[in-house]
Amino acid sequence: MDLGIKLKRHWVDGKNMGLVTRQRSLLAHLRRSLETSGHFNGESLRDDVRKIKKYSIQNIEKITNEAVKNLKKAGWNVYLAENGESAVNFALDFLSDAEKIVKSKSNAVKEIGLVEALVREGKEVIETDLGDRIVQILGEKPLHPLAPAIHISKERIAEVISREVGFRVRPDVEEIVRSYSKWLLKFILESDASITGANAISAREGAVGLIENEGNISLITRLVRKHLVVSYTSKIVPTLSDALKVIQATSIFGAGQPAGTYISFISGPSKTADIEGEIVNGMHGAEDVAVILIKTPEIPEELHEVFCCLNCGICLSVCPVYYSSDHMITGKGYGGIGVARSFVYGEENEDIWRCTGCRACGEVCPVRIDSGKLINFIRRSYERENDKG
Repeated sequence: MDLGIKLKRHWVDGKNMGLVTRQRSLLAHLRRSLETSGHFNGESLRDDVRKIKKYSIQNIEKITNEAVKNLKKAGWNVYLAENGESAVNFALDFLSDAEKIVKSKSNAVKEIGLVEALVREGKEVIETDLGDRIVQILGEKPLHPLAPAIHISKERIAEVISREVGFRVRPDVEEIVRSYSKWLLKFILESDASITGANAISAREGAVGLIENEGNISLITRLVRKHLVVSYTSKIVPTLSDALKVIQATSIFGAGQPAGTYISFISGPSKTADIEGEIVNGMHGAEDVAVILIKTPEIPEELHEVFCCLNCGICLSVCPVYYSSDHMITGKGYGGIGVARSFVYGEENEDIWRCTGCRACGEVCPVRIDSGKLINFIRRSYERENDKG
């Protein structure tokens, strides 16, 4: 893919090493993703995924109804939430008897404030994604959808992980990973419930698709008795084959891999029928599964592409504002698409005026979302409101 994009390196002093760490990671991410896309017919995949997502958003009511019907048929407890508040209330009820809860990466969970609500109820909630756990321990905000601790050095990470595991861990990447993995597994085995998001949901099959590299999602969706999925209706696509294409695009553009290390489709509770053909739920995996589908708000057609985002984060690798500052980081996402999502969900964000209009994000996006175009529409909306005032 010839982007015609030249990124100017932002030189900073020692006080801003977090920014330098982030920039190095972003460049490596971009390089891996574009190389993988070139080897695996990425342009054709982008065309396919764009068609899938555009069709799904245009027919969201129809495929949501189909998904709800087939998810229930597969054994899921399904809740269609009008907004984040109602989603949190359902989750609190579903998890009322769980004291220790493990969670995987989920932008939806983050955006509705579910973890904070559970903690207020006295629950212990542990992030199982390493990057998310690092920022959770430090009490910092994540700075990237797939690499939340992208700005934190290995020396600082080793320090906080040492406190967590109870012994000194050297600032060696492999030692940090090995030490924390052993500690985390013990907590997972003691947990009562798990929470995940969804990379894609197949309406026809009633299946939730998940992609990962660490293996934490596979563990927490199988080793606990309760599993809660929190997602937006915008993650629903018509079929399993459509979901697989979305997941592959997320992997290629999000991590520079032709496929994630683990790809799972969950279509209900664990079950067995090995004894006289009688079906019993809860064999080796979760026996009680629920999915919350948060409805997307009604918005002008010009902004529908906001809901096509895969949250892969590749746009951040070419965004000059995000790349060289701590701006374009919102409660609803990152970069231009995050700013646009904030507007859609009724949140004002001054970063709407920081976008340079370079539109490089659309050149690399797996769904070809032109965030610059979305932002221009939002700016005009603000200007029209000001003119009325």
